[in-house]
Amino acid sequence: MVRNLNLDPIRAQGRLKQVQAIKTSAIGEPIPPPGGWQPLEDVKDPHVQELGKFAVSEHNKEAKVDLQFGEVKKGEFEVVSGTLYRLLITATNHGNASDYNVDVYEENRTKIKMLTSFTKA
Repeated sequence: MVRNLNLDPIRAQGRLKQVQAIKTSAIGEPIPPPGGWQPLEDVKDPHVQELGKFAVSEHNKEAKVDLQFGEVKKGEFEVVSGTLYRLLITATNHGNASDYNVDVYEENRTKIKMLTSFTKA
């Protein structure tokens, strides 16, 4: 049976946005709608700090250096086919602290991470 609901297009679009806004991942975490950079609300969150540590560890392997992770100072994220994080971190090299801009991609379903950029700020 087909019903003609005669939905007002503006109201229908609003409802679609509400549904998109409450999508969740397989483990129940909210997933924002794709596209556009959004600020990270809590850079002290353990997951965000872990992403910073991961970036330093991967950079150390690739560049054959020995930076020591300090902290994530600020960041933003964008949902694409996974989540791309753009972070400003502090790392220490032989006692000298410096800031670095890093990009880490994380696949939402598998949580596999990949360092895509690591540059001195």
